[in-house]
Amino acid sequence: MFVNYFIYFLILVVYHSCESRHHTFMSVCDLAQQIPLIRMLTVIIIIIIIITRHVTTTIGVILDSELSFEQHAGKLTQTCFFHLRRLRAIRRSLTNATLLTLVHAFIGTRLDYCNSALFGCKTSVIRCLQSIQNSSARLILNIPKFGRITTAMRDTLHWLRMLQCIAFKICMLLRNCVNGSAPIYLQEICNSVSADVHRPRLRSTDHGDLVEPRANTDRFGRRGFSMSGPNQWNNLPPDIRKVSDKPEQFARALKTFFISEQH
Repeated sequence: MFVNYFIYFLILVVYHSCESRHHTFMSVCDLAQQIPLIRMLTVIIIIIIIITRHVTTTIGVILDSELSFEQHAGKLTQTCFFHLRRLRAIRRSLTNATLLTLVHAFIGTRLDYCNSALFGCKTSVIRCLQSIQNSSARLILNIPKFGRITTAMRDTLHWLRMLQCIAFKICMLLRNCVNGSAPIYLQEICNSVSADVHRPRLRSTDHGDLVEPRANTDRFGRRGFSMSGPNQWNNLPPDIRKVSDKPEQFARALKTFFISEQH
């Protein structure tokens, strides 16, 4: 066991000390001459993993080096459609209430989990998640595959579309920051315009706006919570922000606002 860990350590040292993958391969070949042949297969597999691994999983979310979340969306699509096929097979044996509960348990919770991290993702990623939601609504409402689902999902199920679900999650997190119920490191990100000594007479001070910092990069900067959070909060109507101290009333008003935007 100790020899295996020592070999792994040597491979890591060689990989990080070389300037390019070509040099890495040549150095590892020199190192491999000193390793027994019985361990060569293990070494080759480790090299492949080290060089090609650009993805990691954190608390159930698949993160890639570009933060595109494409692999996360692909895995989520595969899992959700698997459950939808299983539910469709027993659709006739379930009542509408039971089916709705099962769809929320197997599909809705997965779509809602950590979806605020998907803010600003590519349209293709959001489209994958939206297709899952549309298929779930068709299953519940027994609508054909190519039937119109947007209106029925809004008026019958009262569901928000995926982009609005992401914005809803961010606004609820901002509400916790404004009222002091969020972690300290998140509260420090949300600074009120009225508290800025350089902006004492701006109209935004009376509306309860938050300071929107400048983004260093358009690709990643605007997707961060420090920018996306205040931006979403400032776009809310003042009457919704006034009830932020009442969680249930705020959530109800926020959902009504997003549903009204679909009309």
